[in-house]
Amino acid sequence: IFFLMLHELDVYVREARSTAVVRALLPLPAEIYGSGWDHVLPEADNARAVFRPAFHASQLDNFYAKCRWLVNTTPNFATGAHERVLRGFAAGCAVISDTNDYARDTLSGLPSFRGFTWNAADLTDCLADALADRALTRDATEAATTFVEREFDPRGFVRSVVDLAAVAEMSAVVTPFPPEGAS
Repeated sequence: IFFLMLHELDVYVREARSTAVVRALLPLPAEIYGSGWDHVLPEADNARAVFRPAFHASQLDNFYAKCRWLVNTTPNFATGAHERVLRGFAAGCAVISDTNDYARDTLSGLPSFRGFTWNAADLTDCLADALADRALTRDATEAATTFVEREFDPRGFVRSVVDLAAVAEMSAVVTPFPPEGAS
């Protein structure tokens, strides 16, 4: 029951965040992709933002490569970046995202990243300023693309898995699994 409650809380907070950002985008010239926005549509009658249908995730990289920027909301974690952010950077797209500790410490120095606080009273103004920022160009994304290539290199991931396997193998010699006497 506890984990079910945590899951429901996680879903609620993520939906609250996303809804706040979508509402803040309504008066701005933006395209909002995906489903699940029926509860916001009554507010969108005079909106400048346009709702577009969802498309398959396999098309994201090509989509991001054609975008000037993408607006993101981050799941409930403090020590990482959502794959949308990294894939956007890798495709040469500027990213405007709500921030967490990782984004503030690591991404905020990248010229093609703009962070915001999802529950800020002036969220629409913050997003409007970021969307109008002429410094957020495809040319400004080179540092972010290099960052993704360096920090999220698949070879580094494979090396870390091999290192983890070696640690697991060593610990199995020292501490058999399951431990003796465990039922």
